[in-house]
Amino acid sequence: MSFPDTKNIWRSYVPFFTTGRFRKVGKGFTQHCGPTAVSNCVWAYARRYGFTDVINLGPEEVFRRVAGIGARRLIFWNMDGPLFLGGTSDFLVPWYIHAAFDSFSLPRPKIAARKTAKPVYIIESLKKGALIYLELRRHPRYGNHHLIMIGVREDAAGNPVFSAADGWKSAEVLLTPSDLKHAYYFEVLP
Repeated sequence: MSFPDTKNIWRSYVPFFTTGRFRKVGKGFTQHCGPTAVSNCVWAYARRYGFTDVINLGPEEVFRRVAGIGARRLIFWNMDGPLFLGGTSDFLVPWYIHAAFDSFSLPRPKIAARKTAKPVYIIESLKKGALIYLELRRHPRYGNHHLIMIGVREDAAGNPVFSAADGWKSAEVLLTPSDLKHAYYFEVLP
């Protein structure tokens, strides 16, 4: 099966911000992959569509505002706790993204309903030009983690390989279909 190389749609706009970069912003942050992923979305949209006033704020200020919105609206809890306490609510992500975009006076993106992260669904979403807000669950490397996917391409065996900004590395990482076993996603469309 042939997959379109969609990574170039968002690749040059995504900043690949990491949780490490923002760990010591303000009073400090923990379990903040959600605000980092939303900050990556905000920055990518601002760069792609020329909202230089957002870019001029700088990465730390964008993150501070995004994390603050999540905390005030009880979407993001800046804490480590037992079980699933701490982090970003999976189900409130669309409201979080809209509130973040609103705070920067960016046009609200269309956010499609939460879907199971099957490769065929993600590929269709990427073909539409969407950023993918991905929620990994029980992943062997990431555990429970939020990140954004920016494209798909074919590996040498003809299988899809997904490009992502994982919030841990300041460069593109690759995910395979086996990485998506317990994952869900939202389409974020201009």
